[in-house]
Amino acid sequence: MRKYTEEEKERLLKCECITEVKDYKIIYKNDFKIYALEENKKGRGPMEIFISADLPLEILGRNYPKDIFKSWRRRQKKQEEETYKKAFDEDLVNHLKNFFQNDDIDINRIKHLKNKPFEEMTSKEFACLTAYALAENNYLKKAFAIGTKEKIKKK
Repeated sequence: MRKYTEEEKERLLKCECITEVKDYKIIYKNDFKIYALEENKKGRGPMEIFISADLPLEILGRNYPKDIFKSWRRRQKKQEEETYKKAFDEDLVNHLKNFFQNDDIDINRIKHLKNKPFEEMTSKEFACLTAYALAENNYLKKAFAIGTKEKIKKK
């Protein structure tokens, strides 16, 4: 990656979809990233999207749109995974609250129950493990649905 000149920075900052230009990095508006990724899902290529946004490819380079889209997709996928992980933990806590009304719930302790033999568990531990399994099942259903949608879109 090369360093942008002051002249290139000024020209890039004139683009409506850019909020900041650093020596080696361009910061895009979130609205533009969301729009660009949605348009890409509809079949428009990164190059076409960048050209329609009046982004100067002579400064950015011909491979830049494709590369930045890979980065945005990777980041978007990571955020989705984190969102579902958080939803999983919240789902688990909700299932556990149904079993135990006023008890404190330690998710990490419950996850370790998976390694404990059933015959050594108390009834409360077994109920916690059951709630964990229910929450995990709901999480996997959601994750599978997302994966299936992505495979269908790629075809």
